[in-house]
Order: sequence, then C-alpha cells, then structure tokens
Amino acid sequence: MKILFLLSVLIAAIASLAAQTATQPALGNGTNTDPYQIATLENLFWIAADDSIVPSPAQAIRWSSHYIQTADIDASPTIDWFEGLGWSPIGCHNGLVNQNHKPFSGSYNGQNHSITALYMNRPKWGVGFIGYANNATITQIALQSVDVCGNVYVGALVGYLVLSTVSDCFSTGDISGNQYLGGLVGYQKTSAISSSYSSVSVYGSNYIGGLVGCQDGLTINSCFSAGTVDGNYNVGGLVGYQRDATIDKCYSKVDLQGNQHIGGLVGYQNNSTINNSYRTGLVSGNNIIGGLVGHQYLSFISFCFSASQVNASHTAGGLVGSRYDSSSTSSYWDTEISGQTTSYGGEGRSTQQMTYPFDADTYVDWDFANIWAIDSDHSINDGYPYLRQMPVSTHDNIISGSSFSQVPTLRNYPNPFNPETTICFYLPQNTGEVDLRIYNLRGQLVRTLIKSTAYPRGESSIVWNGRDDLGRAVSSGTFFYHLITPQRCTTGRMTLLK
Repeated sequence: MKILFLLSVLIAAIASLAAQTATQPALGNGTNTDPYQIATLENLFWIAADDSIVPSPAQAIRWSSHYIQTADIDASPTIDWFEGLGWSPIGCHNGLVNQNHKPFSGSYNGQNHSITALYMNRPKWGVGFIGYANNATITQIALQSVDVCGNVYVGALVGYLVLSTVSDCFSTGDISGNQYLGGLVGYQKTSAISSSYSSVSVYGSNYIGGLVGCQDGLTINSCFSAGTVDGNYNVGGLVGYQRDATIDKCYSKVDLQGNQHIGGLVGYQNNSTINNSYRTGLVSGNNIIGGLVGHQYLSFISFCFSASQVNASHTAGGLVGSRYDSSSTSSYWDTEISGQTTSYGGEGRSTQQMTYPFDADTYVDWDFANIWAIDSDHSINDGYPYLRQMPVSTHDNIISGSSFSQVPTLRNYPNPFNPETTICFYLPQNTGEVDLRIYNLRGQLVRTLIKSTAYPRGESSIVWNGRDDLGRAVSSGTFFYHLITPQRCTTGRMTLLK
C-alpha cells in the first residue's frame, strides 16, 4: 500500500510538472515586426517562466520581446500550479524601492482572444497576468473568470503599470488582496488606459477600484466598470485614488461599500479632473461618501452626473461627499435616487428633471452631438444620457453599444429569474462561429449553451433553464455568461433565485 501511495504521489507530481511545461512558440522571433505567436498555455508560461525552466533566451529578453495571441487559451490548470500558488506573473515587482525590479517592457496583443480561468494566490507585491509592466504596450486581452489574490499592487491584467499603455482589454472574475487593488490594474503610474472595462468582484483594504486601484498620472479614457467593490479607505467604482490625472468619458455601475472616502466613480480625487462621466448603482459607507466622488482636493469635475443611491452613517453628498479648494461645472445628481439633498459640488435635480425629456436647466452646455446621446425611450440607460462611443450596461449586462471595438450587445430577462431566463445577443456583424458559456462565481464552467455555431448579424436569443451540462438543476446564486466571437468576448451577470 505504501508503494502504491508513493507511486500515486509521484504520478501527481509528474502531472503537476507537466501542467507547467514551458514551450517556445513555433512561430515568431519576438521582434516588433515578427512577434512570438502565443497559441497555448504552454506558450504563455514560456513567457513567465524563470531561467531555471527556460534557460535561453533569458527571462530578461523574453520580458522585453513582442507577442501576439493567436488562439483562445484555457488557463484553468493554473489552479494546481506551484503547489496552489497558481500563475507566475510576467514581470516582477518585489515591493522594495528601485531594487531588483524586473518589468515586462515589450508588447502583448491578445487580438481579442480569451485567457480563461487564470488563477493566482500569491501574497506578494505585483500580482496579475502581468505583475509589473514598464514602458510596455498591452492591447486586446480578454481575461475571463480570473481568480486573483495578492497583497499589494493587484489587478487581473497588470499589478503595477508604469509608463505604459493599455487599450481594448477587459476582465471578469474575482480580485482580492490588501492595498492598491483594481479589477483591471492595481496601480497605474504615468500611464494611459483606454477603451477597456472590468466586470469583477474586488475585495481589499485601501486604494480599491472597480477598474484601477490608484491612478497616479495621465489618463483613463472611454472605460467602464461593473460588478461589486468592497474596501476600507479610498474606494471607488472606477478608481480608488486619483492623483495628478484625468478621467474622461467613463462610467461605473459597480455596487460598492467601504468605510471612508467612498465614491461611485472615484474615492479620493487629488489635483485631478473628471470630465464627461457618470455613475449609477449603490454607494454605501461610513464617512465622506459621494455619488460620484468621495473627497475632492484641488480637483475639478465637469459635465458629469450621478444617479447613485448614497447610504452613509456620517458625511455624504449626492455628487461629492466633501471637498477642499475644488469645483464642478454643469454637473448634477439625482436627489430622489441618491436620498441626498445636499452635496459639496454639483446641482441637485429630481429624477424627472434628469431623465428624458429632461429640464432645460439640466445638462447645460453638454455636447449631445459628439459625446453624449439621449435615451429617448428609456431603454438604454433608464432615460439618463449615455456616452455615444461606449456600450451601456445595467450593472453587469452589456445591452447596447456603438463603436466600442465592435462589441456585441448582450442581456438576459428576467433577471433575477426562476426557473429560466432568456439570453439575448446582438451581433454587429457576421462574426463567424460563436460560443455562449455560463460560469459560476468560482470560474467553473456550468453550461455551454452554444458551441461553435455560426450566427448571422442581428438579434438572436436562447433560453437557459437553470441546469448544468449534465442536466442537473444548479443552486441559486450569481452566474456569469460569456458570448465569445472570433473578435471579442462579451460578458453579463445574472442571478438565479429559488
């Protein structure tokens, strides 16, 4: 029996090692003109592996090279890697000041292919698909159903982002840790993020955001966040802490709660600007709570609105919870939805005054020709204005969009539901074969409703009866559904009540 036991342990160990095999891509040489072509999980691990696993080319060379992804990648085996630590991040930030950091400084183009069920449980600094990026270009990466746990600088895509650009990326799943946590990026320093979104559950202590934990310099443009956020200090639906930076044409529909400096879009705004942005959903906390911003310091808000419910034990405001030497222009909050009659910035309006047909003294000087659109039939954003160049979501379900990288639209009704729900999707073009999959909150595949089936441009629908692939009724709870096309994955969230 002992021999059999030892043999089983040996087999398990060999299997674990095999799961962590690093295989150099068959195509590409890592240059900008001929990037390495990543097609498998083994190719992906080849980038991240240390020099003891891949002696040549050295890790420093691999982390400064260029990559494109050519296929969807199932990363679920990472849950068993490295004795439960999971994925080893690309790029290393050790937490010390300017000491022995090893950043990723190349480029990675996911070409809208997915990386699904990536798992990390590493109580360290700089945790994410890319742990530390410096002078990097990151685009079109679709991270689905991730489970990421770290300590400081934690994000699904990048833990610590410096002097880099991120565009057309998204994440779904769960993020947890201590400080500087974001659904997409943990810490953004002198970097630009554009046309990206997150639909995640984020749980941590300080500097917690639905998209970015801390934005320290440059811009976030045309991005949004959905899901839930739970933190302590400096907690925001989009950004936890904003410093010397700009947010433009963004929104958040995150449900969030925390202790102090809690804002529907930004928790704490320091010497920064927010333009043409909005916020809906629940904001709950103890002290200094705002529908759009918790606390403003030497900062500015323009052409923004909040239709957030604001619950606070102490200081709260419909648009801004508190401020010092800051201002706002042509910005509004819904006094009925928020439950707040006062604010340290903005102008209060009733729901009727803020929804179509809104009053003439609401949304004064707003650019409805190029930036904002009118929801005349209340079908897209409950009658509130929405951003023209972005999809609109009701919490986590993307239901309408225009030119946001040709994102398909997706929704389900009823939601919550029992015993079944209809999932509707609109394809903006003939995309080729599509998949529609349902996952639970742990990132486990529950049901494949559509597999490699061609659908034409236009509206289609399918019914889910609340059963898994084996015909078993699933338990009540929250589920993610993913519509996967050759161009992009679009995600939604639904709740089964029994």
